[in-house]
Amino acid sequence: MKSDSTDSPWPRIGDPEIARLYSALTTLGGTIGDATHRRGQFRLGFKQTALYYISLFIDDPPAWMPTGERTPQTKIGYLRFQTEELRDIAYSLLSGRLATWWWAATGDDFDVTSGLLSSFPVDAAKIKPAWPGLKELAKQLRKEQPKHPIVTRYAGKEMGNYDMLRCRHLTDQADRLVLRTLGLEDLWPALILADDRLNKQTGERPGTERVWPYPWEPGE
Repeated sequence: MKSDSTDSPWPRIGDPEIARLYSALTTLGGTIGDATHRRGQFRLGFKQTALYYISLFIDDPPAWMPTGERTPQTKIGYLRFQTEELRDIAYSLLSGRLATWWWAATGDDFDVTSGLLSSFPVDAAKIKPAWPGLKELAKQLRKEQPKHPIVTRYAGKEMGNYDMLRCRHLTDQADRLVLRTLGLEDLWPALILADDRLNKQTGERPGTERVWPYPWEPGE
């Protein structure tokens, strides 16, 4: 499935139905990157490393020094958009199993880059009927994420993140809406199977906490 371009990834597929999903998406034409703008006012953040899911957010997760003083997050990148609407569509598109599968199939199983996210093969303009639902789910997801903290100690700091696996009740709705809009919802079981294979977890890092160590408000 590799094209003649040396820039094209060699996808890790592993299943005939997932191969059909890959083929269907990549022949649609366009990517979510078509909606981004280098100088856009509205930004969408993401952690630049991943393991079982992509951590994507509008509100950066907090980080603290041992004294409780807030400190900037590390390893965060951003996609930028000219409108809030496009940012929210991308937020819903990239937060779920579908984008995680794309990362696992075409990435290096660790790094998350703006280029990889931008290459996600769904052009927002081609799923316009899904926009109202995706915008509403983005609103709900933004409120839900802070309820599911995951905090690890790293380099003497308390580094916060959002556990996206506990937000799947929302991101699954977005993924299914996208697949339905594209006429591909019959491939949902194959996507679930691919995600289950990815999520054979090996346990959390020692010292991981499931509560925020200090009070904070999103957007601070």
